[in-house]
Amino acid sequence: MPPGVSKKLWTVEEVLHMQEAGILAPGKRLELIRGELMEMSPSGRKHVAAVARLHLFLIELLGRRVLIISQSSIELDPFSAPEPDIAVVRYREDFYAEHPIGPDDIFLFIEVADTSLDFDRKTKGQLYAEYGIPEYWILNLKGQCVEQFQLPGKNGYGRRSIVAKEGMLTIPGFDLKISVGEMLGLEI
Repeated sequence: MPPGVSKKLWTVEEVLHMQEAGILAPGKRLELIRGELMEMSPSGRKHVAAVARLHLFLIELLGRRVLIISQSSIELDPFSAPEPDIAVVRYREDFYAEHPIGPDDIFLFIEVADTSLDFDRKTKGQLYAEYGIPEYWILNLKGQCVEQFQLPGKNGYGRRSIVAKEGMLTIPGFDLKISVGEMLGLEI
């Protein structure tokens, strides 16, 4: 950045005020990452279908033991409120109306990637690891696989595995398996 020029970093609170005031257009897919507002591309049909499919599968598998949250902001700190496609979080009677979801409440974040793969791997993966999100999956629609990230730390995730469409994944914190093929819509 040139001398004398600084970048304005936004807070979650400021972004919420801008939304309430109508400064930010409704319906825009925006995510606050490290103080920067990121405009995400509109979701395509395959992306929408994959998120809906995952949401239903996870509810059927886990029932009321957890809450499955789709495409909602989760405040990690005052400058970061990403919107994972799916968040599997601890069940709470108040559905987090009284206190926000914190990193200790999270079992798993899932992103569905069609055009956003690089961003999901690098930017979001690093952010999620720094905040100790125990497990992170990227449902890679083009690669027909799931990229599984485990062992979070300040330098990113310590373990990355590729699980092919024929493979199975275990839901973190539970002894339940889900088929990657089903997640991709290849097995019904």
